[in-house]
Amino acid sequence: MASSLNASYIFVCHSHKDNDFCRRLTYDLRTALDDPTAVWDGPLDGLMGGDLKLHKTTEQLKECEIFLVMLSHNAVADGDVRHQIDIALQLKKRIVPILYQPCQIPILLKGIIPVSFLPAAEQTEVSAELYQQAFQQLLIALLLPPEVIEEAKLRLKQVSGTGPTETQHGEIAPESARPSKTGRPAQAETIKINKTEQGEAILAEPGQASLDNRHPRQGERLYIYDIHSAIVCSVAWSPDGMRIASGSADKTVRIWDASTGHNLLTYRGHAAQLFPPAYVFTVAWSPDGTYIASGGNGANIHVWRAANGQKVAVYSGHFAPLASIFSIAWSPNGQCIASTNLHPLDIAIHLWEAHTGQLIRKIDARASFTDTSHYTDAISCSPDGMRIACAQVKDVRIYNALTGQRILIYGHNGRWTGAVAWSPDGTRIASGDGQKIHIWDPITATTIRTYIGHTSSVQRIAWSPDSRYIASISEDQPEVHVWETHTGLLLLTYTGHNKPLRTIAWSLDGTRIASAGLDNTVHVWHAI
Repeated sequence: MASSLNASYIFVCHSHKDNDFCRRLTYDLRTALDDPTAVWDGPLDGLMGGDLKLHKTTEQLKECEIFLVMLSHNAVADGDVRHQIDIALQLKKRIVPILYQPCQIPILLKGIIPVSFLPAAEQTEVSAELYQQAFQQLLIALLLPPEVIEEAKLRLKQVSGTGPTETQHGEIAPESARPSKTGRPAQAETIKINKTEQGEAILAEPGQASLDNRHPRQGERLYIYDIHSAIVCSVAWSPDGMRIASGSADKTVRIWDASTGHNLLTYRGHAAQLFPPAYVFTVAWSPDGTYIASGGNGANIHVWRAANGQKVAVYSGHFAPLASIFSIAWSPNGQCIASTNLHPLDIAIHLWEAHTGQLIRKIDARASFTDTSHYTDAISCSPDGMRIACAQVKDVRIYNALTGQRILIYGHNGRWTGAVAWSPDGTRIASGDGQKIHIWDPITATTIRTYIGHTSSVQRIAWSPDSRYIASISEDQPEVHVWETHTGLLLLTYTGHNKPLRTIAWSLDGTRIASAGLDNTVHVWHAI
């Protein structure tokens, strides 16, 4: 059976120095999709340099639906690759980056989660097992229908015996030894800590925490950031993973070095508001890492430069007595921001221009004209920016971001739905239902799995970048649960805090988690 891509197909962009790997990947994609025309790779298809190459490449780029770009040191330095990325962005193609080698990801692509084909730690080549796992993630990232993905996996397995191992176009290294997963929940270790001389972070004792050269253990605390003087309500990693922003009830947003905990900047723009107290409930980085949007008590949401704290825009559209801005989400292109106000007189999702504060559209989220009960709490945008999921008391509703039309409702049975998060691969949504967390299909509203592990209402949910794990916290517990999304198996419980938590965030490389709450501190610790 041929793939469902039909006339649209995948354009593969890469440096000629990465031809061997790209030949292998293109070959496997064509095999998996059972369609040799579904993937276009100029060098593999015999296209040489010169004007003909430029003309043909531009022509194929215009016609393709998906732009697959291989990222490596060679690719980042290749002028042709950069030019093709620019064209793909101008044509608004669906871009899927593949991380083939460690490199500095181009700034224009930093808002897009890449599919990683990197080898395991201490390995120089990717193993057959890791290649197969990454290839399956790639099929998901292409947003193919589930039945096509299953057929592709089966077809490739039949061709190669056990999945991608070796073909005429390249060789994959023999499978390497990998750490075994027992499935037994691991308890985070309590590490002796000392304050730095600057008093800006609490770092683990040398030789005990992961500040040394060994690989840190699951749940191992790296350091504690303790500069805030009140509850920490929100944390967010910068897209490059180098900085963390934290918003607090002390009326500040602080930006600090994600590796050391060293404070880089303190934003006090909200502090001028006297009533209600200017607690900062939510912070969010722009996809390119240039700006931060922050909001909380009061109707104003600030957009400012992360480098110097310069205010760029203020959105004041959430006018309501005692407004409380609990959720902010940037569009993938960084031009638009969605926000909600936890207030019965403002049951709506506001979409506005990030750099001017001008309202674009207000999506009415009321069940009826007189509805004052379906508060708009947490929101989460689909990775393509076309849909918005909003937690509304006892259900989650999905809206079309362009038209404001409600697409579907996923009902809950719990007393409150205050957490919702779209998976990075766009195929699933996780939402809190009292003490439970449901993972469900955003197209059919079908429940895929339910996690039952918390003893109080779920507060926040964070997906790992590869969509394999979820970190979650509940209302009155000082612990973080990390569990597997496909099985619901609890893998790790982090118990380093001594008071209930309010926020968690996963680094974009998937290695670290930041958690914070009522103890006024942020803990940064090693994930799975």
